[in-house]
Amino acid sequence: MDIIRSTLASYGAVVVSLLSFKNLVLAFALANMKSLHFMWSIRFLHTFIRRLTDSAPDKHLSPRCLFLPAISATRSGALECDYNLHKSNSTYFTDMDMSRGNFSLVLFSKPFNPIPGPTHFTMILSGTSCTWRKEIKPYQRYELWTRLLSWDEKWVYVVTHFVKADTFRPEEYVMKPTARKTKSRGKEKDDVSPLKAVFASSVASSIW
Repeated sequence: MDIIRSTLASYGAVVVSLLSFKNLVLAFALANMKSLHFMWSIRFLHTFIRRLTDSAPDKHLSPRCLFLPAISATRSGALECDYNLHKSNSTYFTDMDMSRGNFSLVLFSKPFNPIPGPTHFTMILSGTSCTWRKEIKPYQRYELWTRLLSWDEKWVYVVTHFVKADTFRPEEYVMKPTARKTKSRGKEKDDVSPLKAVFASSVASSIW
């Protein structure tokens, strides 16, 4: 019995140490790293540098990629949720910034130049709208599908959909314009209603 008591006491001490205030704060910060101060800038800078230095687009991009979606996945942390206990509407726009930035740099990394000039290419966001269909629960995983919608001499229109993760598996997407045969982990495509799998949709206009 003494051995059991000493063992339980030692385990109890370990549990108490793990549940210290500092460890709880650290765990909470790690679980919400996406929403911490300056993380948006750090994430965007990482994407910016990666896309401008990555050689993958030369191997995989082709004209047929122009209207294919760029897909990225993320989760909704606790700091992104409002009093209704789901992802706050305002936080959708920061996700869309990241998705559009990645999409634009993938397709237009070669002509892109942030310094204004007659032959330099850049995209400046001028307006965006979003329609919410379903809530995203805390820490629920979801995907952002961003694709080119249309353009003219001045404007570029990009559409982004917030989609339930692993619900739809496209045969082609940006960076891989060849058919792939990957089964969905969830229901089959034909069994899933798009209205039930799409959380929100947004259209953004940019000047180029």
